[in-house]
Amino acid sequence: MFSSFKKPSFQVSLTSSVLLLAALLTLFLTACLGPSDAEERFAEGVALLEEGRFEEDIDAFDSAIFLDGSMAPAFYNRALAEQQTGSLVSAIKNFTRAIDLSPDLAPAYAKAYQVRAAAYSELGDQQLSQADIDKAVALGVDRTLAEAGVKEASTTP
Repeated sequence: MFSSFKKPSFQVSLTSSVLLLAALLTLFLTACLGPSDAEERFAEGVALLEEGRFEEDIDAFDSAIFLDGSMAPAFYNRALAEQQTGSLVSAIKNFTRAIDLSPDLAPAYAKAYQVRAAAYSELGDQQLSQADIDKAVALGVDRTLAEAGVKEASTTP
């Protein structure tokens, strides 16, 4: 009885129209807020990071991440700026997100493990700090240099 039920043609037309409108809206939003805007905000953040303007830098990376939530380098650089401002817990979360988003780039993020190890050390979590040093070493970082970097970071005011 119900297997032969068909939607009236105006319902099919309405459904098709809604789907077409949704597709067009998605394309429009992608064009307006697409990767080029995210890349512009990212480039702005990099320039601010190089100038040491960390609060503004964090805002620029926030915008890049809002526009493209899969931009691992934006998470990484935001973490660097957050670490400079003393926001260690947030920095750790952002280093972790960068690594999670781009596991294929793990060798490039060996520095993320080192810097995150320093943040863990500053927070007093030596176990997690050591685990990140081990990960950095597994990616080719010299253990002595990695441990010295963490020690130096945790003793620098």
